[in-house]
Amino acid sequence: MLLHVPDIIGLLTSLYQTLNPGGRILVVDFDKNEKISHDKVHNGFIQAELRKQFEEAAFRAVSSETFYQRENVFMNQDASMFILSAEK
Repeated sequence: MLLHVPDIIGLLTSLYQTLNPGGRILVVDFDKNEKISHDKVHNGFIQAELRKQFEEAAFRAVSSETFYQRENVFMNQDASMFILSAEK
């Protein structure tokens, strides 16, 4: 879902403010893929950089891992997907 969000930090800040204390957010998205280029979506994310953005938005217990890889799944390119978890 974050692929379509131009202001990631703004969204994360809003989500953090909306969550109840101890609330958890799960994000499933694509790992960065340099073969993808489109002016309306990100070409995936580097997990370490995204975890840092979550931490900058005050989330804690941020973790992520790749769980899926498939051919021709992201704009007709091979891609992998990750799940990220964070807590307020």
